[in-house]
Parts: sequence; structure tokens; C-alpha cells
Amino acid sequence: MYGEYFKASEGFVLLEPELPGKDRIGEAIYSLDFGIKAHSDPVQAKACNILLYEGFRLLDRGAQGLILGCTELPLAVDPADFSAPVFNPGLLAARELIRLTSPSVLTGE
Repeated sequence: MYGEYFKASEGFVLLEPELPGKDRIGEAIYSLDFGIKAHSDPVQAKACNILLYEGFRLLDRGAQGLILGCTELPLAVDPADFSAPVFNPGLLAARELIRLTSPSVLTGE
């Protein structure tokens, strides 16, 4: 999803998980046994650990930030676990809509 956007952006290189990592992330989201969609309250430790591991793998490969590119991921990922910025696109989009329509209700702006 973000690949096309970052191809057009100067200064950005998008690092995506390698295929086995994508498969593991898919399991963390969709597994009937431990996936976030099936077990979101609370999110199962196995799903959290997979996402944590894959996030660190991206950082080890040189990523300078992480995009939580699926709406389920913010339920399982604690940005404080990473030394790099973690971006929640849903939250960013919501804040931008509020900023455009009712900026006075945002705190810290």
C-alpha cells in the first residue's frame, strides 16, 4: 500500500518485511488460534511477540521508523518498545481531519 507513495517521495526508501516476515505478520493478524482479529481483548502474547520481532528485524535492516500499516497492529504494538518512531496511519489521518475541520480541539497543537 505504501510502496507507490514512497517511490514518488524523494529521500525515502521503504523497507518491507521479507516474505517469511510478511507471512508471520499475517499469522499475527489472522490466525484463529492467536491472531489479533480473533483475539483482540486482550491481544495474545504470541501475536505481540511476532510483531515485535518483525519490527526489530526491520530496524536491524536500517529502517528509521515503523509504519503500522494495518488497523489491527496498533492494538498489539507498543511504540515505547522501539527506539525509532512508530507511525499509526489511522491516528495520523484522524488527527489531520480534526486539524482541518476543528483545530482548536487538538491538544498540543
